[in-house]
Amino acid sequence: MQRSNPNDADTYGTRSGNLANDIKTQHTNAETSRAAAVDAQEKSDAWRAGFTPNSGPVITYAQARAIPDGYTFNNGVLSDSIQKAHTDAETAR
Repeated sequence: MQRSNPNDADTYGTRSGNLANDIKTQHTNAETSRAAAVDAQEKSDAWRAGFTPNSGPVITYAQARAIPDGYTFNNGVLSDSIQKAHTDAETAR
């Protein structure tokens, strides 16, 4: 049989409260450390401002699709070339 501590009648409540406080303190310390690390990284990366691929103007999907990419252009050239070769071969036949 387990005897209860007369000076600590609510052992579960006390332990649960201590655990909650310990977890909160650990979380707060970890978050403070993380925020400091992020701030330090941003400060060390400040010299890169304006030189990263993502620092340019933001364009929409429609604008990006309006610019023909190399694949689309070259695929069109190839298909036209194949169509011409096929038509020429049929004409010659």
